[in-house]
Amino acid sequence: MTKGTLKTVGKLSLALLLAASLNGVALAGVAPVEGSAAMKSPANNAAVVAKLIGLVNNRVEKTALGTVRTINDGVVIRQSYIKDGKIIIPSEGLYTTSRSSNWYPFDNEPITLAGKTYRVIVDRYVRDVVRDVVMKEGDVITSNADKSRGWQLMYVEGWSTYGLADGKEANFKIVKTTGNYYGASFPVHVGASITNDASDGSLVKGSNQPAGHVVPNEENNLSRFDYGNNVATVGRSYVVVDKIDDKNNVYVREFGTDSCTDLYVSTSEPVYGSYASGAAFSVGDAKVAVKNIGKDSVEVAITEKSGAVTTKKLYIDSKNAKWLLQSMVERDKCYVVSKDGKTLVHLNIRPGNPFKEGKVDLVAYTDVKLVQNGSDWFTDSRFLARPET
Repeated sequence: MTKGTLKTVGKLSLALLLAASLNGVALAGVAPVEGSAAMKSPANNAAVVAKLIGLVNNRVEKTALGTVRTINDGVVIRQSYIKDGKIIIPSEGLYTTSRSSNWYPFDNEPITLAGKTYRVIVDRYVRDVVRDVVMKEGDVITSNADKSRGWQLMYVEGWSTYGLADGKEANFKIVKTTGNYYGASFPVHVGASITNDASDGSLVKGSNQPAGHVVPNEENNLSRFDYGNNVATVGRSYVVVDKIDDKNNVYVREFGTDSCTDLYVSTSEPVYGSYASGAAFSVGDAKVAVKNIGKDSVEVAITEKSGAVTTKKLYIDSKNAKWLLQSMVERDKCYVVSKDGKTLVHLNIRPGNPFKEGKVDLVAYTDVKLVQNGSDWFTDSRFLARPET
């Protein structure tokens, strides 16, 4: 690259690691922001530096449950160009990122950013739904309000594997802010010869085809169908396609996925303990009081250094307990944040039931930071925070 000074246009971005999932906002699909590098992948011939001084390389950490994580920092520059002797990096074209394997709420998950270690506590999210858009191969449609993630139509092709003249396949992926893709792909198949039996439920109990070796003939029609679906699903994300026309325009009825809005992290190690009713303990400058322990509930009061008090009943809803780790609604019942936002206390649900023999297992954090999608990073306002899975 030729020599020049470095210039950035607009905000930089800082990407965190996180999981997302539920609750509703519906958007009309739109293209990404003009002039922004958000959701644009690095060039295929981009330079890669395996290690940078000052960043974390292959650090091994453990979660509260003892799960081993290997953590790496990274710096990403995308969509840069040279103009008038300057290297221009567009808005959201410079990232410092943290990556590790899948993480879970309330497990004291470690991540690093620019060499500093943070503990991920829990996240909150919204459900993003886009309806009635038409896409061509390569198009990106944003799915959240700030246009920082969305869906990309990766390719459209005839269903050449089976030689169907009227069958077509479209394949979609979810695009992250960084231009990387979520691991899953979403292939859909449409055509007059393709049955949606697997989508409409008619295969749930098996087909009506005879067992064993059967020779196809005019009566049993075993040679005149192919299975495929105009619906593709992975977890809580899905795509529904109505048709693909002769020009390979893909008519999408609906996209659905989740986007993280809030992520609680801490720069400090947590305080663990088992407490009876009437117990009290300190975490940082705050005092925590434990009251009224029941079979599956407890009252927790946080008193800040200023004297302000935050009280909340923490509990596990037994009828919905199976959704505890996935459901934001169920997780919200398990923790309390002080009014100043610096202290967070949660039920220690990761090892199992926190209510035992009249006591409750709690985890408490000080130095808590609330990271919101699109917010200024709390140590450097030049950077935006973009939590992503």
